[in-house]
Amino acid sequence: MAHDELEPPLVQLFSEAPSSAAAPVLGDEYHLEPRTAPRIVDLAVEVLRRNFLACVALSILFWLPIRALTPLLMSLAPKTGMGEGLIEFWIAMSGYSVVAALVEVLATMTLTLISYEALVGGRLAPKAALLRTVKRSFALLGLFLVKFLLLFSGAMLLAVLGIMCPPLFLAAVAYWIYFSWKLSVAPCALMLEDLGVFETIKRSFKLTEGSFLRWLGIYCLASLLTIGLTSGSQLSDNLIIRASFLEMMEIPPLWFDVIFIPISSVFAGLATAIVAVATTAFYLDNRIRTEGLDLRMRLERRARRIAVEPLA
Repeated sequence: MAHDELEPPLVQLFSEAPSSAAAPVLGDEYHLEPRTAPRIVDLAVEVLRRNFLACVALSILFWLPIRALTPLLMSLAPKTGMGEGLIEFWIAMSGYSVVAALVEVLATMTLTLISYEALVGGRLAPKAALLRTVKRSFALLGLFLVKFLLLFSGAMLLAVLGIMCPPLFLAAVAYWIYFSWKLSVAPCALMLEDLGVFETIKRSFKLTEGSFLRWLGIYCLASLLTIGLTSGSQLSDNLIIRASFLEMMEIPPLWFDVIFIPISSVFAGLATAIVAVATTAFYLDNRIRTEGLDLRMRLERRARRIAVEPLA
């Protein structure tokens, strides 16, 4: 389908006739306008603060079963660095990493729906967001695979070639940064505009034109906000650190896991929520800049107010 035929779910609500004079006015809660990277992150933090329970609780629920698999993985680790079972352990860890990445995508997209609704002045129930994410899960999987091929496979190929030609290492970094930027809002477009995978990629390239510095600023600021949370959630994934904790705390491994699994889930959930809302705010900012979405919404709100005013 062409993009012009599709609109984000909430934007479609603007044209609906109000049921009463007390009907809520969409877009009044946040003043939508073009913003710099720090202001986009500030807006994201404010949205997350106002929707903290829904966003973070949902994100934790996504992460809890994944973090619960960590003790099982650690039990597969060989007792010595090059001991028997090393290959099986690394295969299991690789599979875990892929599953964790997919879960993070699903959690992020669910929070994208909730935060976008909040940004434009609406409200979406967590259950509705989950159902929408499930409905689009196959499209999300397709986008995940395409992004993986474009980002990691291309960068790894250049890095390997860099063994023969060192400047290609720099090319690999530049390649990864470029496609990370150009595909940054693709998942948001997929969820909010009901596009296909390749339409979504084309849409993301169009929306991100001229936004590199803002994207870089948001990426750096979000990384600063989440680096402690992400690192904390992965402490038990490191065999050496895990052994050090067990020795220092002098508790059985089972009790360590019972304590650490919920804590790591909270850390991972909060980090995912911050990134999800910041990315959604960046997507909306790009639409405001490239399509004048804020002006359109103001006109729709004005028409809505006129419609509910009593006749003189």
